[in-house]
Amino acid sequence: MNTSMKIALGMTVLAVLWMVSGVFTPKDKEVEHTVKKAESGVSALVSVKTEDLRAQAYIPSVTVNGRTEASKSVTVRAEIDGRVLELLVDRGSIVKKGQVLARIDLRDRRERVTETEQKLKQAEVEYEAASVLQSEGFNSKIRLAQKKAELETARAQLKLARTDLANTEVKAPFDGIVSDRAIEAGDYVKGGDALATVVTLNPLKIRGYMSETDIIHAKVGAVASVTLPDNKTLEGIITFVAPVAEERSRTFPVELEAANEAGVIAGLTASISIPLEAMPAYQIKSSSLALDDKGRVGIKAVGTDNVVQFFPVRVLSDAGSTIWIGGSLPETMRLITVGQAFVAAGQSIQ
Repeated sequence: MNTSMKIALGMTVLAVLWMVSGVFTPKDKEVEHTVKKAESGVSALVSVKTEDLRAQAYIPSVTVNGRTEASKSVTVRAEIDGRVLELLVDRGSIVKKGQVLARIDLRDRRERVTETEQKLKQAEVEYEAASVLQSEGFNSKIRLAQKKAELETARAQLKLARTDLANTEVKAPFDGIVSDRAIEAGDYVKGGDALATVVTLNPLKIRGYMSETDIIHAKVGAVASVTLPDNKTLEGIITFVAPVAEERSRTFPVELEAANEAGVIAGLTASISIPLEAMPAYQIKSSSLALDDKGRVGIKAVGTDNVVQFFPVRVLSDAGSTIWIGGSLPETMRLITVGQAFVAAGQSIQ
């Protein structure tokens, strides 16, 4: 026997041993089997490959559209009448809580505080004197009550005067950004006139609208993912779920808050992904799907008795090269990955 024949014979022997023993087949990888199939009265062998799989925890989600918003927005208004002497911020200015935004003419407000302070001291002295006289029987209860009322009036007048003086400085109500300014230096304002709008973008609010079938999955405190137009993602916490649908759209407003260190602006469209409860599922290649005689989409697997079984499935999501499937599936299975179109439920494999 020449050398070439010896090599060919050796390769043939190795191939036979590999198919019979499965020694070189890695565990939990695809395994090739054969199925006897009758075609026109002739017995033929059909090759299939299987893979041992175990169900994994899959977390489905509901996706809704929304928009980014400021978590706080306050129109700062004048609380006293007067001329604006100084404006210390412009649109876009970053401000801290308590920072002065504008100053209004003092006029005689400082003097009014001094005057009411003196009146309060006088009222305190007169009330103390009336109390002493009343205790010694030289004063009536009516006189004492009158002095008590004058004392309380003086205290109220001083508090009002101090408040008016403090309101000449218009301050930021919280940390934020000046998004609008309604006045200029020199303008005369009255109590209630708008001066500026201050907003907070950190945390950032995201508002979305959910249908009646999806709203049951939204829970206050749940974590949700927010995807922005530039594909940046934020992790948000659901802070509000509307108990009543909007009359026109019949949808339910849902609000989230997310940390916004990157300075995402308000008014952007956003895709909100709200996770649901985890469920058992399988991640497989889409090519492993099959159809049964009724046209149902499913997978074919090999049972412990080496008999082919068909399981209808529901495609949960498409992960690109693979898909997630769910349904009434066992915890573990031997999935037919190649040749599933050529075998039917109930056939035995070797």
